[in-house]
Amino acid sequence: MATKAIYADRIPVMIDQRDLGKADTLRYNVMSFLREENYERAVFELEAFLKKPSDFPNFHDKVERYIQHGVALVRAVEMKRNFPGINQLTVAKQQDLKLKIKQHIDELVFVLKKVEGVEAQMRIEDIRSTVLVVRAAVLSIFAVAIVAFVVDLSRGLLWNFIVVVDDFFQTVSRWIAVYLG
Repeated sequence: MATKAIYADRIPVMIDQRDLGKADTLRYNVMSFLREENYERAVFELEAFLKKPSDFPNFHDKVERYIQHGVALVRAVEMKRNFPGINQLTVAKQQDLKLKIKQHIDELVFVLKKVEGVEAQMRIEDIRSTVLVVRAAVLSIFAVAIVAFVVDLSRGLLWNFIVVVDDFFQTVSRWIAVYLG
């Protein structure tokens, strides 16, 4: 005969502090609400993140499926934690249900880390493109300056330089002729 439940109404699930991540991030907020069993607020936080304007184009396209999966995982945790008649299940079934909840929570943490990773990747791509634009602008300005210098050299400065060099050689030649002669 199977033993009856040791849990009263709900299955307690511990969420590790490391799973929360940094404060005031999507993962921290969602996992905190999940730990407090405030599922509606966790779902609202996920959906609000998806609706929030982003600095990066196509960011929402890349994370939408992760966010939707995260909403489904929050709902699954809610359903399993509020399973009706939990105290009438055997201890083995309760342990199995607790394991499933922990798997959903672990998967939710993984999904939220993927969202953070996509955001970091988009930020890195943005920085790289900014560096390329700045580098191209600097090289363009340098090329224009060189062209301007060459044009100025060929139109005016070059002739002045030739006159100075010619005068220098004539002066040196006269000096050598006077010295030798």
